[in-house]
Amino acid sequence: MRKHDHYTKTQRRRTIVEILFFALFAGLSVAGVVQLWLAVFAVGVLSALRWARLYCGWVCPINTAFRPLRRLYDKLGIRRPMPGRWLQGAWLRYLVLAAFVATAVAQQLLGVTVPILTALTVFAVLITLVFDEQWWHATLCPFGTVLHHASRSATRSMAIDTDTCIGCGKCDTVCPTDAIFHHDADGRKKPARGIAARRCLVCFRCAEVCPVNAVWYGAGGVTGTSAKATVAGQAHA
Repeated sequence: MRKHDHYTKTQRRRTIVEILFFALFAGLSVAGVVQLWLAVFAVGVLSALRWARLYCGWVCPINTAFRPLRRLYDKLGIRRPMPGRWLQGAWLRYLVLAAFVATAVAQQLLGVTVPILTALTVFAVLITLVFDEQWWHATLCPFGTVLHHASRSATRSMAIDTDTCIGCGKCDTVCPTDAIFHHDADGRKKPARGIAARRCLVCFRCAEVCPVNAVWYGAGGVTGTSAKATVAGQAHA
């Protein structure tokens, strides 16, 4: 089986998994017990210690809600902007996380029930109606911030073989989180690419479009003669 065929099937499986988990999230929301979703997220955090941010790419209902919007904008040729750089800083990432945790704790202390996870999903969709979803994934998502750190020691992630990479940039164009970084690979005419695991959603979109099958999921980072560039990739994250 060709790798592209394999990744096409992987994307189909991912779509099915996303739909099932989105249905679960919707069911919990309707039943008024959406807070139980935090148990699913807790499993996602534990899995990130080994398998990177699989939760983001395969389970997260927010990312699933982004997919039809992304497809529509791509079809219309609409490119959403990123906000100013000062709104992409780490300070905002941790401020949003702190606000989310404080709200959850306040609910428990006050004995009130607010569907904070449902509200967060709606807020995320509204944000990405205007701004590039990269802003949500990299800065605004409180779950993403936790997983960003949990996946630091992941032993499996998306990886690029720098010996095979031709530097065409197709992976850049489909990555929703700017997880692809560039580096010089032994003086080649075209710079090779690498993947910053802590930013990567493990959505396999890069692997699906790679014309030379240089992208894969496994004992990751960067492979090939420029494997040392993994360090640069983690700095990029």
